Amino acid sequence: MRNIIPKDNHEFYTLRRSGRGGVLSSLQLAFHKDLTIRLKSKIKLNINNQLAAFENIYVIDEKIFVFLSNRQKTKKNLYLQEYSTDLKPLGKAVKLAEYDIEKGRGSDFFMVVESDDHGFFGIVWEKYNKKSDKQSYGYHIYDDQINSISEGEYILPGDGSLTDIEYHYLSNSGDYFIAISEYEEVKSGKKIFKRLNLKGFRISQVTPDGLIDFNINLEDKRIMNLTMSSDNEKTFTLTGTYGEDGKSGISGVYYLRFNFNKQEVIDQGFKEFSEDFITQDWSDRKKKKNNKKQAKGKGSEPTLASYTLRKAEVLKDGSFITTLEQYYVIEHTTRDPKTGATTTTYTYYYNDIIAYKVGVSGEFDWLVKIDKRQVSTNDGGYYSSYSQFIDNGKLYMIFNDNIKNYKENGDFNTKLERIESSRLSKRKNAVAIVGVDLENGKLKRETLLRGADIGARVVPKKFIVDINSHQVTLYSVRGKKESYGKIELKD
Repeated sequence: MRNIIPKDNHEFYTLRRSGRGGVLSSLQLAFHKDLTIRLKSKIKLNINNQLAAFENIYVIDEKIFVFLSNRQKTKKNLYLQEYSTDLKPLGKAVKLAEYDIEKGRGSDFFMVVESDDHGFFGIVWEKYNKKSDKQSYGYHIYDDQINSISEGEYILPGDGSLTDIEYHYLSNSGDYFIAISEYEEVKSGKKIFKRLNLKGFRISQVTPDGLIDFNINLEDKRIMNLTMSSDNEKTFTLTGTYGEDGKSGISGVYYLRFNFNKQEVIDQGFKEFSEDFITQDWSDRKKKKNNKKQAKGKGSEPTLASYTLRKAEVLKDGSFITTLEQYYVIEHTTRDPKTGATTTTYTYYYNDIIAYKVGVSGEFDWLVKIDKRQVSTNDGGYYSSYSQFIDNGKLYMIFNDNIKNYKENGDFNTKLERIESSRLSKRKNAVAIVGVDLENGKLKRETLLRGADIGARVVPKKFIVDINSHQVTLYSVRGKKESYGKIELKD
């Protein structure tokens, strides 16, 4: 199962791959009501009798939009096929974007971006530009009636190897923005580090006439990741993690609010991770060992690394909540000395969660870390990570865990020297739920479900939080069978 797409009330769609792959491959779209499948149909992956790749699917105002792409010689094409509520295609697929690909030169990619209110979507692509010997970028913005709003192509100024587009953002007014980081080369002996020191950071509005820039001073801090939101007055909020120039790892979290029209910063703040915060889940033995190394000048200060921003939510009063997760992949390749054949193993790590709140006054109200360990091999971390939602004055997170981390009454055991990694077997699995009070950051962790009771494996990545219908749709797997559940939200 690839996607769960919310519709309204107690209705949703699911998308899964069917067929044998290749030219016979297709996707099955199913309509669910009251947790029961009511209708099924196939989405064939072809355009004008030519093989096409599935890119994405959206449901906007009862309309089902399926995005498909294909490549014809040196051209890349993106199409939109609309489907009716009875899961039948409506008319022919509409070509949304087309661009040339230079043969044998670099790679290209495109993505679909959507405004928060689902009123606009855009296609954004990157390709090699032969004339400038640089990567160039293109875009095409549409409203929810498939009317073209704006389109164009642009090239970032400066050295492309020292420039990153950190974020693409489409506002509720259909304006397209990008967040850009510029770095400088740092030479150390014979080595050249191109992306260690941040030279500049700016937000640019992308228009058919070019880029409109707003430069931001981040006090020599290096953006590690970010998310962005805005209101209809072009007041933007950026938040995420930062690092210090010349240092590796994450130093803390930040936020910045600014008015794009007035070209001015409203307020900003930085919250550095303390050593106690970083080492709160370390064993006493590990802490002592690190302290001894530092005392001898052999160790370095504790740091956090490999955190990915998962979600940021703006609350009704203008404050906002952000969560991050430690995520990384280790690739290990072995070679058979007799045959020379190689085997590659990918190990996926989804560990601690960091959550924080910035209040209406612009201060960091609280910052918490939730300890968890999730490790899996060659599965993309399918059962790992977490789902989050806000309800009744609390931020909730649900994830797979190990029953050994909990007491008999279901409460989390805070006296553990080190928490156990999550397990999926009926005997060892527990589905945990953590509730964080939005006012003070106090958290409560307990079991929501036990593997021995449900006899299935939950997939938090596939949970769907639908604010409009005030519910969370749960998804679990038992062998080849699937099951769904729901949590009713109070507000």
